[in-house]
Amino acid sequence: MLRPGLLPMTTEQMDNATLRTASLNDEAAVAALLTTAGLPLEGVHEALPCFVVGRALVTRTIAEAEGRGIKALYLLTTTAEHYFPTFGFTVVSRDSVPDDVKETPEYRGMCPSSATVMVRQFADPSASPD
Repeated sequence: MLRPGLLPMTTEQMDNATLRTASLNDEAAVAALLTTAGLPLEGVHEALPCFVVGRALVTRTIAEAEGRGIKALYLLTTTAEHYFPTFGFTVVSRDSVPDDVKETPEYRGMCPSSATVMVRQFADPSASPD
Protein backbone atom coordinates (compact mmCIF):
# COMPACT_ATOMS: atom_id res chain seq x y z
CA MET A 1 0.00 0.00 0.00
CA LEU A 2 1.28 3.46 -0.88
CA ARG A 3 1.53 6.06 1.85
CA PRO A 4 0.38 9.66 1.31
CA GLY A 5 3.08 11.49 -0.54
CA LEU A 6 4.03 8.40 -2.55
CA LEU A 7 0.98 8.39 -4.79
CA PRO A 8 1.58 7.79 -8.50
CA MET A 9 2.22 10.94 -10.50
CA THR A 10 0.21 11.84 -13.57
CA THR A 11 2.00 12.14 -16.90
CA GLU A 12 1.71 15.92 -16.64
CA GLN A 13 3.20 15.89 -13.15
CA MET A 14 6.11 13.73 -14.33
CA ASP A 15 6.73 16.02 -17.30
CA ASN A 16 6.85 19.04 -14.99
CA ALA A 17 8.76 17.39 -12.14
CA THR A 18 11.98 18.95 -10.93
CA LEU A 19 14.68 16.37 -10.49
CA ARG A 20 17.15 16.51 -7.62
CA THR A 21 19.31 14.05 -5.80
CA ALA A 22 17.77 12.31 -2.81
CA SER A 23 18.72 13.42 0.68
CA LEU A 24 18.47 11.80 4.11
CA ASN A 25 14.95 13.22 4.34
CA ASP A 26 14.01 11.08 1.32
CA GLU A 27 15.40 7.78 2.63
CA ALA A 28 12.06 6.41 3.86
CA ALA A 29 10.31 7.30 0.59
CA VAL A 30 13.11 5.75 -1.50
CA ALA A 31 12.98 2.59 0.62
CA ALA A 32 9.19 2.43 0.24
CA LEU A 33 9.44 2.75 -3.55
CA LEU A 34 12.11 0.05 -3.76
CA THR A 35 10.05 -2.24 -1.53
CA THR A 36 6.95 -1.67 -3.64
CA ALA A 37 8.97 -2.54 -6.76
CA GLY A 38 10.34 -5.67 -5.10
CA LEU A 39 13.90 -4.35 -5.14
CA PRO A 40 16.43 -4.86 -2.32
CA LEU A 41 17.16 -2.15 0.22
CA GLU A 42 20.82 -3.03 0.71
CA GLY A 43 23.02 0.04 0.24
CA VAL A 44 20.15 2.54 0.02
CA HIS A 45 21.58 4.83 2.70
CA GLU A 46 25.01 5.02 1.04
CA ALA A 47 23.57 5.45 -2.44
CA LEU A 48 20.97 8.15 -1.69
CA PRO A 49 22.73 10.79 -3.84
CA CYS A 50 22.35 8.44 -6.83
CA PHE A 51 18.55 8.26 -6.63
CA VAL A 52 17.23 10.62 -9.29
CA VAL A 53 16.04 8.15 -11.91
CA GLY A 54 12.36 7.83 -12.74
CA ARG A 55 10.49 6.24 -15.63
CA ALA A 56 10.07 9.59 -17.41
CA LEU A 57 13.77 10.38 -17.07
CA VAL A 58 14.84 6.97 -18.42
CA THR A 59 12.40 7.24 -21.33
CA ARG A 60 13.65 10.71 -22.21
CA THR A 61 17.29 9.64 -21.96
CA ILE A 62 16.65 6.73 -24.33
CA ALA A 63 14.80 8.96 -26.80
CA GLU A 64 17.56 11.59 -26.68
CA ALA A 65 20.29 8.99 -27.24
CA GLU A 66 18.43 7.44 -30.15
CA GLY A 67 17.76 10.88 -31.64
CA ARG A 68 21.48 11.68 -31.51
CA GLY A 69 22.36 8.46 -33.31
CA ILE A 70 24.04 6.84 -30.31
CA LYS A 71 24.45 3.14 -30.97
CA ALA A 72 24.13 1.88 -27.40
CA LEU A 73 23.48 2.99 -23.82
CA TYR A 74 25.27 1.24 -20.97
CA LEU A 75 24.41 1.29 -17.29
CA LEU A 76 25.62 -0.26 -14.06
CA THR A 77 23.20 -1.26 -11.33
CA THR A 78 23.41 -3.07 -8.03
CA THR A 79 19.66 -3.19 -7.41
CA ALA A 80 17.60 -2.65 -10.57
CA GLU A 81 18.59 -5.39 -13.01
CA HIS A 82 14.91 -6.42 -13.12
CA TYR A 83 13.68 -2.85 -13.72
CA PHE A 84 15.72 -1.80 -16.74
CA PRO A 85 14.67 -4.64 -19.08
CA THR A 86 11.28 -2.89 -19.25
CA PHE A 87 13.15 -0.26 -21.28
CA GLY A 88 14.91 -2.78 -23.54
CA PHE A 89 18.15 -3.11 -21.56
CA THR A 90 19.81 -6.54 -21.39
CA VAL A 91 22.53 -7.88 -19.11
CA VAL A 92 25.99 -8.16 -20.69
CA SER A 93 29.34 -9.36 -19.40
CA ARG A 94 31.86 -6.81 -18.17
CA ASP A 95 34.28 -8.15 -20.80
CA SER A 96 31.94 -7.13 -23.64
CA VAL A 97 31.83 -3.44 -22.65
CA PRO A 98 33.64 -1.07 -25.06
CA ASP A 99 36.86 0.54 -23.86
CA ASP A 100 35.38 4.08 -23.81
CA VAL A 101 32.72 2.91 -21.35
CA LYS A 102 35.34 1.10 -19.25
CA GLU A 103 37.19 4.42 -18.88
CA THR A 104 34.25 6.20 -17.18
CA PRO A 105 34.55 6.96 -13.44
CA GLU A 106 31.44 4.86 -12.76
CA TYR A 107 32.92 1.78 -14.40
CA ARG A 108 36.40 2.30 -12.92
CA GLY A 109 35.26 2.48 -9.33
CA MET A 110 32.28 4.63 -8.41
CA CYS A 111 30.08 1.57 -8.88
CA PRO A 112 31.24 -1.70 -7.33
CA SER A 113 32.72 -4.40 -9.53
CA SER A 114 29.76 -6.57 -8.50
CA ALA A 115 27.34 -4.20 -10.30
CA THR A 116 25.34 -5.68 -13.15
CA VAL A 117 26.24 -4.23 -16.55
CA MET A 118 23.35 -3.63 -18.94
CA VAL A 119 23.09 -2.28 -22.47
CA ARG A 120 20.33 -1.00 -24.71
CA GLN A 121 21.26 -1.27 -28.37
CA PHE A 122 19.74 0.97 -31.03
CA ALA A 123 19.14 0.02 -34.62
CA ASP A 124 21.63 1.54 -37.04
CA PRO A 125 19.56 4.04 -39.09
CA SER A 126 22.04 3.79 -41.98
CA ALA A 127 21.67 0.01 -42.22
CA SER A 128 19.44 -1.11 -45.03
CA PRO A 129 16.79 -3.72 -44.36
CA ASP A 130 17.60 -7.22 -45.64
